[in-house]
Amino acid sequence: MSRMGQRLLVRDQFTQIAKSPFGTYSDPAWSELALVATATIPAALVFVFSVKIPVLSGLLTATSILTGLTFTMALRFWERSIDARTNAGTLADGPRLQVLDKMRAHLVWTVLVGVAGTAFLALGVIFTATTPSVWLSAVAAFLVIYQVLLVGGALLRFYELAYVLRP
Repeated sequence: MSRMGQRLLVRDQFTQIAKSPFGTYSDPAWSELALVATATIPAALVFVFSVKIPVLSGLLTATSILTGLTFTMALRFWERSIDARTNAGTLADGPRLQVLDKMRAHLVWTVLVGVAGTAFLALGVIFTATTPSVWLSAVAAFLVIYQVLLVGGALLRFYELAYVLRP
């Protein structure tokens, strides 16, 4: 992914378009920042209380499955986004296109977090003894909890979008 693509993805994930009498502007997406904070709390507790997670391989399996699920969802929304831009009926429907783009960005971000988590856990399983270090456990806890929260958010949005995107 190019540096420009990375910046755009982070911007699309952590900001939302807001409207004012003076035009549109980007406002922080507080719900997305809350997910990061929510995942940070248990990871910090793991670190503070020196918890060592002995089942990195089980977490690796879970993150792999969740990453595959969200990758499939991301592909579907990517297709919907392209179809909406080629269909004359939805080409001028700005709110619908914005909803599709926001969902696509969320899903791609979730896949990226899943791939990072899977890679981190795979390296942890390969290069650590049966009980990993505290810092490795804390980072693993953050990545897994954050991914689960992102997937949960994606599923809730997916359900909501079933109503928003009806013809």
